Amino acid sequence: MLRGNIGTLVSIVRVKENLLRFLEADSAPRISPQALALPLIEVKPHDGITVIPQLACNLVGDSRETLIPAEGMVEYAAPQREIRVRMGYYVRVLALKTDPPSLEELRISLPEGQELQLETGEETEWSQSILRHKTGEEIALIERNPVLPGELGEEELNEFIEDVKGEKPDSAAKWLGQFFPRVKTIYAFQLLSGTDIKNGWDGVSSLQGCIRQKMGGILQADLEGFSNEHGHQILWQFISDHDGPWEMTVLDAEGKWIAFEMDLRNPTRKQAFLDGRVPEGVKRL
Repeated sequence: MLRGNIGTLVSIVRVKENLLRFLEADSAPRISPQALALPLIEVKPHDGITVIPQLACNLVGDSRETLIPAEGMVEYAAPQREIRVRMGYYVRVLALKTDPPSLEELRISLPEGQELQLETGEETEWSQSILRHKTGEEIALIERNPVLPGELGEEELNEFIEDVKGEKPDSAAKWLGQFFPRVKTIYAFQLLSGTDIKNGWDGVSSLQGCIRQKMGGILQADLEGFSNEHGHQILWQFISDHDGPWEMTVLDAEGKWIAFEMDLRNPTRKQAFLDGRVPEGVKRL
């Protein structure tokens, strides 16, 4: 058995859509810093030796002189061993249409002091764009991933289908199972350090709202879960200490969403939500 530190062998300066978390998260509003890299290391074994990676490299911020392969994976090949590491923090729009809004349409929704620039593709058929402050700080890398056979969008959607099985409330998990086959495109926002300065989050929210208005769809956020078409949380997938007021919703007996605001730290109200009920004493929305 070999034990190795691969931190000096890779230099990560921007992560792509299918890299799920930073090793050191750059916290943005409503997002708790996380260090959840080790459970997200995918290892492909071959006959022969075993390599146990010790990821001690310093991956901080969002430097952008990219060394990442086109598919967005960091790959380190030891003798007879391949290691793929996934990192990054994302919020996503799962959209119901295929044709994208042009970047010019999206720019109209931006707050003053922010700009949206093309990274790859064309202005009307873009694959990747970058939201930044006009002073240069990057807010979010946005990728458009159509749900097509063998493509990243399909792979990610299939992961979501598996992820929600057994989640609570049951009614929301079933609703998502019926919704997912309708998804045509996934718009993935990788949050960068500019999100939490100079109202950077406002630009992210504006672009998400514009895409949802033109394309239909729902929201998904790492470490939180899924929201419905109105932006209210429908599934409990919080894996950190989220607290404070949160806009939630559950399905009633007739299949209609009932929205309300609740404190995530209240165990009684949390249990009611997990059971698919509106907690007592909450504020209806």
